[in-house]
Amino acid sequence: MLISFSILDEHDRKDEYFHVLSGEIEFQVGEEIIYGKEGTWVYAPRYIKHSFRNVNSPRARSRLKYGFQLAGIEYYFEEISKVIVAQQLNRTAQAAAVVEKYGIGVVN
Repeated sequence: MLISFSILDEHDRKDEYFHVLSGEIEFQVGEEIIYGKEGTWVYAPRYIKHSFRNVNSPRARSRLKYGFQLAGIEYYFEEISKVIVAQQLNRTAQAAAVVEKYGIGVVN
């Protein structure tokens, strides 16, 4: 996936791992900051806050592959994408319901 950033979040049902395919990505896992270049693997265990962002120049692109240690998370992305694309007035409440359903904790 081509990325720019993610929100700071945590999960109680799954671990996440990330693989930098190209570019340079800064990860935050807990209090640790990790600078990943092509080939870097980063592990974000459940219950630990984490995020990532593209640290290349604005015209550069980073590619990131990530996975989950819990089957079925693809349904979360399918549902949340529908909420984002529909842009309904109550989309914040809809997104919150999807996030809760899949046990994803968004950190403000």
